[in-house]
Amino acid sequence: MIYGNTDVKGFMVESHKECDELLAELERAVEAKSEARGEIFVKFYDELLRHFSSEEIVLFPALNEFAAKHRLPLRVMEMEHEKMRVLAAKLEGLLDDKDGFFSLSETLMVMLQQHNIKEESQVYSAVNELLGEEGSYVISQLRAVY
Repeated sequence: MIYGNTDVKGFMVESHKECDELLAELERAVEAKSEARGEIFVKFYDELLRHFSSEEIVLFPALNEFAAKHRLPLRVMEMEHEKMRVLAAKLEGLLDDKDGFFSLSETLMVMLQQHNIKEESQVYSAVNELLGEEGSYVISQLRAVY
């Protein structure tokens, strides 16, 4: 999905919302034992990986020079990405096990929510100001990932 925002913060917040909505859609599909749950999982997982990749390949490197001075927890965000990648991948094997799926998806949802709060308040809140005119270049690079 290509987001319509023209600033980095707005773009990334939209991506968070898309991941949240796809996880909720997946949970509804598993609850209903929908035939489409495998397809919905793929959409969710692809979007989540695209989001993480866009940060790790484009956004975080663009912010590296500011990270220490402005206390941006970029390395912490990357470590959390890895933990969430592992949890999300495990969901695929639980699409037919409602109890197991919901136990793991709840853990993932809490991690995503806490992670998103940190990113949106600590990283994204300063990103447009820190990047200045480079922000439009970063947006073009983010769009290339999507």
